[in-house]
Parts: sequence; C-alpha cells; structure tokens
Amino acid sequence: MNKINMLLLVLFCFNLAVGQERSESDDFSYALKLYNEKFYNLAAQQFTRFINNYPQSDKLDEAGYYTGLSYFFLKEYKNARVEFQGVAVNYPKSKRAADSWFKIGECYDNLGNKEEEGLDIGRPSSR
Repeated sequence: MNKINMLLLVLFCFNLAVGQERSESDDFSYALKLYNEKFYNLAAQQFTRFINNYPQSDKLDEAGYYTGLSYFFLKEYKNARVEFQGVAVNYPKSKRAADSWFKIGECYDNLGNKEEEGLDIGRPSSR
C-alpha cells in the first residue's frame, strides 16, 4: 500500500472515530441550531433524541422546552402541550417552568379549549 493510500485510510478511520464521539453539548447545540434556523420538525426530532440519549443531562428541561416550542411553531399544539407540561411538572424550579405553564395555556387556546386553559395552571376556570 503506498503512502497516499495509507494516509487516506488513516484519515478515514480518524473521521469515523471523531464522528462517533459526539458529546452531549454538541448534540444539544446541533438541535438548538436547527431550531434557530427554523427547521422545527428536525429540531423536535433532535431534541427528542437528545432527551433519550442523555437521560441524566442537566439540560433536559431546556430540551423539553425547545421540543415544545418546535411543535408549537409547527402548529402541533397537542404535542407541544405535552412537552410543556413535562417541563412544568418535572422541573418546577427550572427557569423554563413558568414559560411552559404559559405556553400550555396558549396551546389550549389554539386548540379551542378555552374552558380548560386554567386547569393545568392550577387556577379555576371561568365556568
């Protein structure tokens, strides 16, 4: 094997190894980049993958929140509500908890469930 072929083989193997060692931070940044570039469907998929791949991450609340926002902008309000509810209930001390409760109300509003808007937030409805 000549030197050029050997060098190409080494570079190829190095690329494979580096590509497989993506970090938690890289995966979150990639999902956030997709969200910021308005690729909401792909962002929702990547944030969901992040949540599944890093169940002990300290960014789970952020990932769930951005998953919810992605669904919200796709007008998939039921899915968005579920994600926001997960953030609000599972991470009540998160900086995203209050925003998640608000977004739950917006989801109900967009779904036409005005009587139920206050139920998840803990306030009585206006019946």
